[in-house]
Amino acid sequence: TTLRETYPQMALRIDMGSAMTTMLDEGDDPLPVLKRLAQLNIAYVEDPVSSKLIDLLPSDVVPLGLDLVTTPYERALEAVERSQIRVLVLKPHLCGSFARAFTLARTARARGVTVVLSSLYDSPVGICALLHLAVALGLDGAHGLNTLSLIYPHPCPSLRPGRDGRIVVPSGPGLGLKPGA
Repeated sequence: TTLRETYPQMALRIDMGSAMTTMLDEGDDPLPVLKRLAQLNIAYVEDPVSSKLIDLLPSDVVPLGLDLVTTPYERALEAVERSQIRVLVLKPHLCGSFARAFTLARTARARGVTVVLSSLYDSPVGICALLHLAVALGLDGAHGLNTLSLIYPHPCPSLRPGRDGRIVVPSGPGLGLKPGA
């Protein structure tokens, strides 16, 4: 609440890491918690429960998201097709192939589900590949791709976000990275 009051315009996302799974396992009603989260005007709640239980949560109180790090590909596709989620946190490397990642992302977008790319391999090559994928899919908005800034010294200054928070897709052969990146 304090964060929302201090920064009313900030986009907030909450990753619950399946914290509500125990609540459902014990028969508690998740609605009061979801309503309190909705009052904070958050962008979405990521992984409120384990993916097998997502259909037990109402999808109209607060936007729900699933992360592929905790959700098998087939279950994510099912949740998208059944309109159980509003956000898909896509880690393409967990899809088995980039073709399957494209299929999942396109299916999600066709159903009105927001696709957020997130890194699994925090390296210049991994982040650059995801930047190219974001462009190929026509994705805009905030993604989880600024993880290289957590490494000191930054391993690839050309992949630092600008003042606007955007990372520029390198141009050139391959992924556009210079040798040694």
